[in-house]
Amino acid sequence: MKKMKKRMLSIIGIILVSSLLFLSDLEVVWQTILGIGIKHIIILCLMQIVTIFLLNLQWYTISKRLNVIISFKDIFDINMTGTFVECITPAVKAGGELTKVIMFSSKFGISKGCSSAIVGIQKIVSLTSFVLLNFISLFLFLTVYNANVNISIILLSLIFIIVMSGSLFILVFKNNKVESLICKLPFVKNKEKVIGFFTQFRESIRTIKKRNSFFMTQFILSMIIWMFFAIKAFYIIRMINLDVSFIVVSMITYITYMIGMLPLLPGGLGTFEGSLIMLLTPFGASLDQGITVALVLRFVTFWFVFLLSGAYLGSKALLKKRIKGKLQCN
Repeated sequence: MKKMKKRMLSIIGIILVSSLLFLSDLEVVWQTILGIGIKHIIILCLMQIVTIFLLNLQWYTISKRLNVIISFKDIFDINMTGTFVECITPAVKAGGELTKVIMFSSKFGISKGCSSAIVGIQKIVSLTSFVLLNFISLFLFLTVYNANVNISIILLSLIFIIVMSGSLFILVFKNNKVESLICKLPFVKNKEKVIGFFTQFRESIRTIKKRNSFFMTQFILSMIIWMFFAIKAFYIIRMINLDVSFIVVSMITYITYMIGMLPLLPGGLGTFEGSLIMLLTPFGASLDQGITVALVLRFVTFWFVFLLSGAYLGSKALLKKRIKGKLQCN
């Protein structure tokens, strides 16, 4: 049933993107993409690799703060696996984060409480900076620039992100009540295991809270990571000679990603492209230009990452199989 649901959602996403392409002049879109040139596509992909590196650096520093003995290579391995799962599941990255918790716990012998703390802290920091950027973007979008767009989907996305952030904040910093609630559930049999999990979880959070500057450092790092998304979008817009300022591009980028985070379709397929085009139109972008920006940005931030993580996992599996084959021969 779940597989069927995923397939249906993927089909809906493909139909939405196909509809946008049908409404546009495909020849113009294709020529505009070709006009960007392979050199600039490579530069954009390199920017995405820098983003991936910074994300891994954040995970690594959080893990080190919790005294987890883990190498940067191991963090990269966990994140590549998690990223691949994120790309094939509906948005909000829940599947990818669960994968990371399981890998931290099983591969490195870290307790599930500590693993959850690492993932939870990273999400709190990332979402806090993201929500702040979206508040600023929405304020500018609706007041200073007074853009004439349907804001219902934008506000719905913002409410969803705030609720999700608030729930995560309660789970990380006010988890006594969550623990008590879970223990009271009739179907929870092993209450000692639940208590043990939350005890380890709280100890990990306390370790991080001992250094007040740590959260600020991670917050700044998250802001830099999110800034790279706007830089990539602005770079594409400049390449197609669209006269839109960096501030406008930034607020459109963050609002678009916020809408794309709604858990409707795998990877936000269709909702991301549609919202980006909708938000660019009031600033002089034609449908063809909007689709070009959406497709190139989608390729760099989603398909390139998906292919990169898939290639990494594939080569890793082949190498493991080859080593196993050699050992059997010997």
